[in-house]
Amino acid sequence: MRQEHKVESAEMLQIVLQQEEMKMDQVVVTALGIRQSVKALTYNVQEFKGEEITRNKDANFVNSLTGKIAGVTINSSSSGIGGATRVVMRGTKSIAGNNNALYVIDGIPIPNNNGGGTNGPFEGVVSGEGISSFNPEDIESITALTGPSATALYGNQGANGVLLVNTKKGTRGDTEGLFGNIRVNVSHSSDFFTPFVMPRFQNTYGQSNPQEYASWEQSCLNLRTTGRGTFPDGLQHQQWSKYSWWYGKKPDTFSVGTNNAEGIIRNNTFDRYNFYLRHNAQLSDRLTADFSGMYVRLKDNNMVAQGQYQNPIVPVYLFPPGDDFKKYQVYSRYDPNRLIATQFWPYQDQGLGMQNPYWITDAQSRVSNTDRYMMSVTANYKVTNWLDVTGRVRIDNSVLESETKRPAGTWGLFASEFGYYQTGKTTNKNTYLDLIASMKHNFADNRFSLRANLGGSYQKDRMDGLGAGGNLLRLANFYSVQENTDNPATQSYSATELQSVLQPPNWAIRIGYLWT
Repeated sequence: MRQEHKVESAEMLQIVLQQEEMKMDQVVVTALGIRQSVKALTYNVQEFKGEEITRNKDANFVNSLTGKIAGVTINSSSSGIGGATRVVMRGTKSIAGNNNALYVIDGIPIPNNNGGGTNGPFEGVVSGEGISSFNPEDIESITALTGPSATALYGNQGANGVLLVNTKKGTRGDTEGLFGNIRVNVSHSSDFFTPFVMPRFQNTYGQSNPQEYASWEQSCLNLRTTGRGTFPDGLQHQQWSKYSWWYGKKPDTFSVGTNNAEGIIRNNTFDRYNFYLRHNAQLSDRLTADFSGMYVRLKDNNMVAQGQYQNPIVPVYLFPPGDDFKKYQVYSRYDPNRLIATQFWPYQDQGLGMQNPYWITDAQSRVSNTDRYMMSVTANYKVTNWLDVTGRVRIDNSVLESETKRPAGTWGLFASEFGYYQTGKTTNKNTYLDLIASMKHNFADNRFSLRANLGGSYQKDRMDGLGAGGNLLRLANFYSVQENTDNPATQSYSATELQSVLQPPNWAIRIGYLWT
């Protein structure tokens, strides 16, 4: 232990060394929820506490890990607040496939139906993937497994690397009441953001033809531009409250979190509401149980398309510097021939599918709503002092409803003269079960230790999709799939089942010498 003494004279000082306890053996949660000492592992792991991802909060907490994991590339999509995030841990293995890492919550893999990827000019919105539903305030720690040895227990699922997420349990308060020991945590944060880097536009040459985007007119040297479109400041509010209580040996926790955000693109909004409950029970001297349940409500509006089409940023960046952008803020004009208001955009699409950016953000709409329910139960039975058996069950169901509206006046590439309407509903169901026996035995006065894990798991994913809509046929701006769209309803179904066994057993032998 460090000591400081002020020397004021030449007197003799008597200093006695004092013992200081230091934590030398760090323990991390590895694959299948098994806790092991870092020095006993044969592969590299990186662990991050929950404070690391809540210091700079993001609607998708994975973005908070950017630049913190060695050798890992984390890219957020440009769809706006709540968009998907692409995590590449072990390099790109497939050009067309999914290279995203596997997410494991409390030892159980979760489905990740999105990866933040894009595919050409028609690529649409990339909404948040399965992990983005979680409230970062409910996370205790995150462990990154990058090497092949670390991810071997997850087979092909873990081929791209694994991110282990461990959620929080109840914590004791400072006072004991009639109903046990209670602690309440409340937090709030507000973030304001604006584009960090803007492209450099040429403001020297103007238009030779007012109907063209091209600006090649030499006579407009030193042109004074009237300005392009500007981005509004983004805003994000996050509120979180957690209630923890202990009654005897039973820790419980309940939390409520909200995230309400507005993006830097007009009418791009994101709302998420999280409800989380966790209960731990000591059923006997040998049997413990852990129950958790979560409900998430997600809603996003007018997220930005990833490709060239239906993207309002493209016509803004290519807008001629000599024209006045403000006059296009009134994005529609009354058409006396059709007796309705249609899009005002004299430039047409310029062969690039461009439209008035205000028409894209204000007249058109794309809304999606997601309800997600997750429940899990973990039971652990201690057979002997060196052998215990753990069984886990998890159910993860979600329902996604989406709706797209494009009014009359939208260019023909995206709608008919009457408009476009589409609605859809997708149901995802995920079931996971596993049973694992873990052995840890020390012998010869703790000079030798033997660890082994043996078990199996079962996972089933099912998706049902139903969609209808298309170009409107007869009535302008009448958004109905009954007798007013040109495409028949579509139905999709998929089911995958994975059965795996730890074979051969995962043996780990550590040999050490006991100093006396």
